[in-house]
Amino acid sequence: MPNQIHILDEKTINQIAAGEVIENPSSCVKELVENALDAKARQIEVHIVAGGRKKIEIVDDGLGMSFDDALLSLERHATSKIRTITDMDTISSMGFRGEALASIAAISRFELHTSDGKEASKVVCHGGKMIDQMVASRTRGTTISVSSLFYNVPARKEFQKSVSYDVREITKVITNLALAYPKISFKLTQDHQEVFNLLPKVALDELENLKLRIQQLFGSQLHDELIAIDSKKDGLKLTGFIAKAKMHRPNRLGQHLFVNKRFVDSRFISMAVREGYSTRLAEGRFPLFFLSMELDAQKIDVNVHPQKKEIRFKEPFEVKRVISTLVDKALQGAALPQTITNNAVKKEVFFHSDDNNCYPSYVDQVQEVQVLKQETPSFFPEPELDFIPHIIGIFNAFVFVDAKSLKQKMTLKADELDGMLMVHQKRAQERILFDTLVQKSSKVSVQNLLLAETLEFSDADSQVVEEYLQTFNDLGVSLRLIGKNSFILDGLPPMVPASAAKNLIESVLEEVQLGSSKNPLKEQKKQILALAISKSIAWQNIDNHEQASILITKLFKCENFEYSPKGRPIILPMTGQELIKKFR
Repeated sequence: MPNQIHILDEKTINQIAAGEVIENPSSCVKELVENALDAKARQIEVHIVAGGRKKIEIVDDGLGMSFDDALLSLERHATSKIRTITDMDTISSMGFRGEALASIAAISRFELHTSDGKEASKVVCHGGKMIDQMVASRTRGTTISVSSLFYNVPARKEFQKSVSYDVREITKVITNLALAYPKISFKLTQDHQEVFNLLPKVALDELENLKLRIQQLFGSQLHDELIAIDSKKDGLKLTGFIAKAKMHRPNRLGQHLFVNKRFVDSRFISMAVREGYSTRLAEGRFPLFFLSMELDAQKIDVNVHPQKKEIRFKEPFEVKRVISTLVDKALQGAALPQTITNNAVKKEVFFHSDDNNCYPSYVDQVQEVQVLKQETPSFFPEPELDFIPHIIGIFNAFVFVDAKSLKQKMTLKADELDGMLMVHQKRAQERILFDTLVQKSSKVSVQNLLLAETLEFSDADSQVVEEYLQTFNDLGVSLRLIGKNSFILDGLPPMVPASAAKNLIESVLEEVQLGSSKNPLKEQKKQILALAISKSIAWQNIDNHEQASILITKLFKCENFEYSPKGRPIILPMTGQELIKKFR
């Protein structure tokens, strides 16, 4: 019997390793920029073409490498960061495994051009195979060019998402690194167009430069609502900024955490910060923060995730106690009102308007506008009734309907026909609005707002809005680009109240960024935005039988009337026997 077990060849091994480290263009950018930071670069430029698919180029002014080191750097597990396993206990660099360059070179057309100030060299690899190595000329620093990423790994290439998704993810990576290192210059270009060019001010210290960088990346409104933290307690130093409680969001996407300069995603720390806000925030809302933790490297384990996105704390509950205490202290020092606010802010979207002139000066023509007088969506125009539901009663968020009156509209068991149906009002209204939006063959009409809203977005969110701008307008959300990362919102669908504008935008961005499909088609974009709009509204309960009857009639005109757009049940049958049992 022939041997079944064999040793993999070096090329296959490298491509498998690359799959663990390099998932997409953004992970490639992250590894290369972190190498530049470890090389003590003060200026870093990132240039991408086609979302990094065609080309990624990283230019830095760091320490560079000698000719021999340049060749050795492309070998697997070749690193200058550690020498033995015990060095892992005190690791302070961003990289340490020696996998990144070898992994990237194995799945791309790779060029390395570097100089340590004494000698310069150029190395060319295609698919992990050395093509050329030569002496070159360059000032101190390194330039790495990665072209045709995944060209020799078609399976990996097939699972990549859209180019716009890659651009957003790369923007997020550079944004996080720029926040972690506010005294270092970062420049990002996409298809030869500058996305941002972040320059620190020499006269400012690191905390002041961080606040400046937050303003550069997220706009002035958030900048003006920040509370500084610069405290040390029990061996843990916490510096950075937390936002005032009114700048809350429905998820953790506005939270930026750095542990020993490394960006990490930690629900544990998020919970600790949230505990520091205590009752200052409503349930289900999350604070915004830009926090940097410094603690002994021996108290954390960074060798948890292949891409180093997660860390473990050796004394987690002590860390949590210290952080929540320091956050609470900072909030008390800022003399914040101890009340819950409802000014929902999502991601990097901030609303502001001029009381004297609700339209910016650059809007050429202001059309006559009208007030949205009705704060409840207009679900209750008289529909054409082809059946009459028998409403038994209304209690809180539920409408109770005699099951027999709906037997022609839905399939019910014999025992269910003797009972009644509980209908969830909010979910029914979400389903009606969703179907109203997605089933329209033409654009939804727009109800103009009396007070237009000026919106500021981060670079990543602005890319989302521009990609979906036509779909926004097709669904009756009147948005116009008025400047870099700035838009004006001056109209909403007639069934959406003006008070829901902020929740609408935050829901849209959340839906797109958390559930972005590979290459969303026009109809998929429409469904994504319709879902976000339908769940963004704070519905008011129906309080009379006439409105309840119209709601049920409209619900049963929907194709999938039993479930909300998010797949949650709308209708719950209660049999006669179940009701009788309640009285036994």
